[in-house]
Amino acid sequence: MGTNASGKSSLGVTLAKTFDGEIVSADSRQIYRGLDIGTGKLSADEMSGVPHHLIDVADVSEQFFSLAEYQEMAYRAIDDIVVRHRPPFMVGGTGLYVRAIVEGYRFEAAPPDYERRRQLEAMEPAELWSTLAGYDAPVAGRFDPRNKRRIIRAIEIIEHRGSYPEEIRNEPRFEFLQLGLTWPPDVLRERIEKRLALRLDEGMVDEARRLMDRGVTPEIMESLGLEYRHLAKLILGGYQDESEFFENLSRAIYRFSRRQMSWFTKQSAIVWLDTSGDYVAEATERVAAFLDRDSPQSR
Repeated sequence: MGTNASGKSSLGVTLAKTFDGEIVSADSRQIYRGLDIGTGKLSADEMSGVPHHLIDVADVSEQFFSLAEYQEMAYRAIDDIVVRHRPPFMVGGTGLYVRAIVEGYRFEAAPPDYERRRQLEAMEPAELWSTLAGYDAPVAGRFDPRNKRRIIRAIEIIEHRGSYPEEIRNEPRFEFLQLGLTWPPDVLRERIEKRLALRLDEGMVDEARRLMDRGVTPEIMESLGLEYRHLAKLILGGYQDESEFFENLSRAIYRFSRRQMSWFTKQSAIVWLDTSGDYVAEATERVAAFLDRDSPQSR
């Protein structure tokens, strides 16, 4: 895991090839079909024959993919990889996705009601929060009033079971080695700008236009993160030109990367790779030691 533009995807492929493993994506947007250039999905050549799981598994028009749904699919993918005696590598920067698997989050069962979700999705965040508060004010106080997805899921649970459950103890299912990858601030800023320029050259704006032509609303684009939020603004005339768009988006991505680091550094189990040296070799050595920890030679 690590910040935007840190090189997580390519490092994951290198490690998976070295150890005959497979990759489970931990990216909340690469789940969706059609979000290719803007999310930095690897091409078939870049995947180098390494199987990748949990990419292109949902339609962006559905727009709602819960953490519990991700966890269920990730567990299935990991179990399938392990039963074939290959190591699974989770790769991605969506920290909550990683923690849901590493820490074994438990979720209150409530089957999704897609018709009800569509009704709730049409509501403004303040209205949603008021709806939740009407059911249970103390529960509503636990949620950020701007976080539509979490509030909608809380409403679903309450409507299904009549109340919102108290905190549920986690149940980790696997042992993990957690590796983090980032760069010094000035280097990271440069990497972000270079990556954004490349994605623009590859047709990122046209990709966004195709999504909106297919009926993906500005509201959905807004929920898909920084790139698509700013792309929608560009397409709808909110920027004077692409230069202004580039400057604003690159700054926003950098600020987001700093927030990512603030979140990641609270996770004491992450081993941060030293990018001032040969971090690929360091990662390879750490993975080898982790995989060999139960072998007779390591005792």
